[in-house]
Formats: sequence, structure tokens, C-alpha cells
Amino acid sequence: MAGGLEIEVKLKVGELVDAPERLTATKIRLEEMGATISHPREFEDNLAFDFPDRSIVRAGSLLRVRVLARGTLLTFKGPAAPALAGLMSGGASQAAGTSATAPTPATAHAPVKARHETELMIPSNETDALLAIIRGLGMQPVFQYQKYRTTWEWQGLHVLLDETPIGIYLELEGDRALIEAGAQALGYRSGDFITKSYRDLYLEHLDQGAQGLQGSRSADRMVF
Repeated sequence: MAGGLEIEVKLKVGELVDAPERLTATKIRLEEMGATISHPREFEDNLAFDFPDRSIVRAGSLLRVRVLARGTLLTFKGPAAPALAGLMSGGASQAAGTSATAPTPATAHAPVKARHETELMIPSNETDALLAIIRGLGMQPVFQYQKYRTTWEWQGLHVLLDETPIGIYLELEGDRALIEAGAQALGYRSGDFITKSYRDLYLEHLDQGAQGLQGSRSADRMVF
């Protein structure tokens, strides 16, 4: 079991229409930066659970079961912590080793998502038992989302390259200075930071008149 404070942001890599080109370009850039793959591309099937009154979602929390070929990951994330998310730890310029100047307003107020999480990995053959326990407590899945994820590491920063049914995204996980340095090295600015969940991004995608893959417009299933 692992737990602690998770600090992360998302970055938009590309739309479905230009996904292959943008995916290739991002992989090349990661290699040029000296990032290394810590876990190869794998398929994820994610189920978010809640009670009928949606008390978990209303509290700003998340209970998720992530099914992978190598095992099943149970995760609980608490509400976002705005005060922690707003903390500065030097900005991207200091993390990159340049002079320690005052952060620009864009950097000083760039949003990141910070929340406490606890995770437990179980063997794949115990997934059905886990799901039975969760359902037995009165919870049901409220959102399903799938993606392919490749995990990279760069100077202590977790760089997660996600291929989703609504496009390609990067997730950067680490302390704030590392996140800003990694984003800068990848060619992004702090104004590009996204703190929304994949569910929120998917609902925005549908609200804009787009569809999921294979013409799906189901609000509770972002699947291939």
C-alpha cells in the first residue's frame, strides 16, 4: 500500500485528428530530454465508484478501481487542497538551474492539483472479489474511462503519456518546481496547465458537440 500527497497537472498533446503525429513528436522530445520509460504502454480500464447519493463525488473525492494486465489498483483520493496547490517552490526557472528571479504572474498563479491519495495493488485474480466487496457496501460505478498509458521518468518527475478516446494528454506528477521545469522542457507554459479530471474533460468534449469513438455520446463511459 502506498499513500501521500499527489501533485499533478495535465497537458494537452493533441486532438484525435492529429494524435499519431503529436504522439510521435512527444516521444521524440521526451527522449531528447533524457527521459526514460519506467513502464511500457499498457491498457487501463478505470471504474469510479460512488454511493447512490453521490456522497463521494460531492465531497470532491474519488474511489477508483483500475484494472491492468499486471494487477488491479484500488485508489482513494481526497478532496483537492487549494492551499497546497497554490504553494510555490521556486518556479520552473529555479528548478531548471537558472537564476533565482521572482516568478512571473503567470507562473505564480499557475494551477496545479494537489490531493492526498492512498493506493493498494492486488493480483488480477482477486479483482472480482474486490468489486463484490465494493458493490456489497452499496456502491456502483458512476464513470468508466479507458486509456493507454506509457510511464516515463525525468529527473524525479513522473511523466505519464495517455492515449484516450478524446485525444492525447500528458500528466506530470511531482513537486511543483519539477512539474514546471518538465512542462517547460516539453515546450509548454504554465498557462497550458489543466487540473480537470478526465471525466470533466470528456463532458466538455461532449458539450462542444463532439462524440466519443465509434459515435458514442454516453456521459458515463469514455471508452474505446
